[in-house]
Amino acid sequence: MKSFFSKKIVVGALVAATVCVSGITDAKAQEFAVQGDIVSSYVWRGMYQGGGAAFQPTLGFGFDNFSVTAWGSTNFSGGNKELDCTPPHDVPLKPFRPLMVKPLVPEAQETADLINDLILKSQELLKNHPLNLKRISEGKDPANSIWPWSPGYRPQMPTFSETFPQVKKGAVISAVDLINGIGYYAGLRRIAVEGATGLYNTNYENKVAAALEALKTDDFVYLHIEASDEAGHEGDIDLKLLTIENLDKRAVGPIYEAVKDWDEPVAIAVLPDHPTPCELRTHTSDPIPFLIWYPGIEPDEVQTYDEISACDGSYGVLKEDEFIKEFMNQKNIQ
Repeated sequence: MKSFFSKKIVVGALVAATVCVSGITDAKAQEFAVQGDIVSSYVWRGMYQGGGAAFQPTLGFGFDNFSVTAWGSTNFSGGNKELDCTPPHDVPLKPFRPLMVKPLVPEAQETADLINDLILKSQELLKNHPLNLKRISEGKDPANSIWPWSPGYRPQMPTFSETFPQVKKGAVISAVDLINGIGYYAGLRRIAVEGATGLYNTNYENKVAAALEALKTDDFVYLHIEASDEAGHEGDIDLKLLTIENLDKRAVGPIYEAVKDWDEPVAIAVLPDHPTPCELRTHTSDPIPFLIWYPGIEPDEVQTYDEISACDGSYGVLKEDEFIKEFMNQKNIQ
């Protein structure tokens, strides 16, 4: 049985980059990626591996339908996870050495030194790698370093259905690992979409089609589009304008046109999770605009979706979980 409030879809254009340094595909679908993670525990061949922090580097190379991935894990015996790591997208064009891993407590100094040594050794290893030499000759950026950042612990959180019992089944659609991971912990099923890249060349149409199909069986769908955030990190104003236009014309508009006359009403919310101004090329904590639509909603006077106009909206400023509680309010849809 479908819930009283009916179905909900959230369209997000948001979130931070999750890889350290990566090469982006060229016209021949060639990809080279370098990533490093710090974990407090993990599962290897069905066996729980705990007892201390571990660093896990990953190297990946893909060409057309062929791909190779190498993964490793190094335990920090007696290590300490209280570290200060810098997100790479927060410091574009800054010298890297002052931003390397720092201990938050004296006991973490050895761990920080080991990770920093791995960073420097990775740069020596990658400097003359044939694929990087090829990229440099073509005028492309090399994948020249691993950069471990954002260490943490597995979150303890209620599922979305536990928080909002009217949601019996929900889904997340994203090309970003962070969003898929949060969705997993929230109890949402992940829907993989062909052509979803997490960049401005993502396949909007396939994402929209997947969201509409999911709404036939699910009570809640979270559709995430990363493109405008990436354009902000690159400081490319023209590209960011294009990504916003694409979000409007190729995602929000088609979803609205498809569901507005469904027998079972659908509520739509559109919002980012943070600004990424091109001038700063990193995230800020300023308030973000959002919109909520459902059949029969009484519109306010705001006619433009932007940070300034939204200040005059009827919802005012919502903080913390006030937005999602308002959006999920069962009384919204009759």
